[in-house]
Amino acid sequence: MILTVILTIVGLFRTALIVLIIYFVLKMIKRVFLPLFVREMINKTQRHMEQQMRQQQDVYKNVGEVTIDHGSEKSGKKKMSRDEGEYIDYEEVK
Repeated sequence: MILTVILTIVGLFRTALIVLIIYFVLKMIKRVFLPLFVREMINKTQRHMEQQMRQQQDVYKNVGEVTIDHGSEKSGKKKMSRDEGEYIDYEEVK
């Protein structure tokens, strides 16, 4: 009976030790990786906000203003050589 009590106490201490080790390991991991995770989330949010600002600026461009959008060339459209071009009909105004 005494042996059973001693084994129970040893098992209890062993379980408590395992729980404490897991707690401190998780605490150290949190101290290292949580700031990295938060920093990455802040950078992602900042990039998203910058993209939204660019889109809003594109909406409010002046009418008649000529702009060159280099992003549209990357969309996979067929590029024309310098020798090719579109023919535009026009009437001479006198």
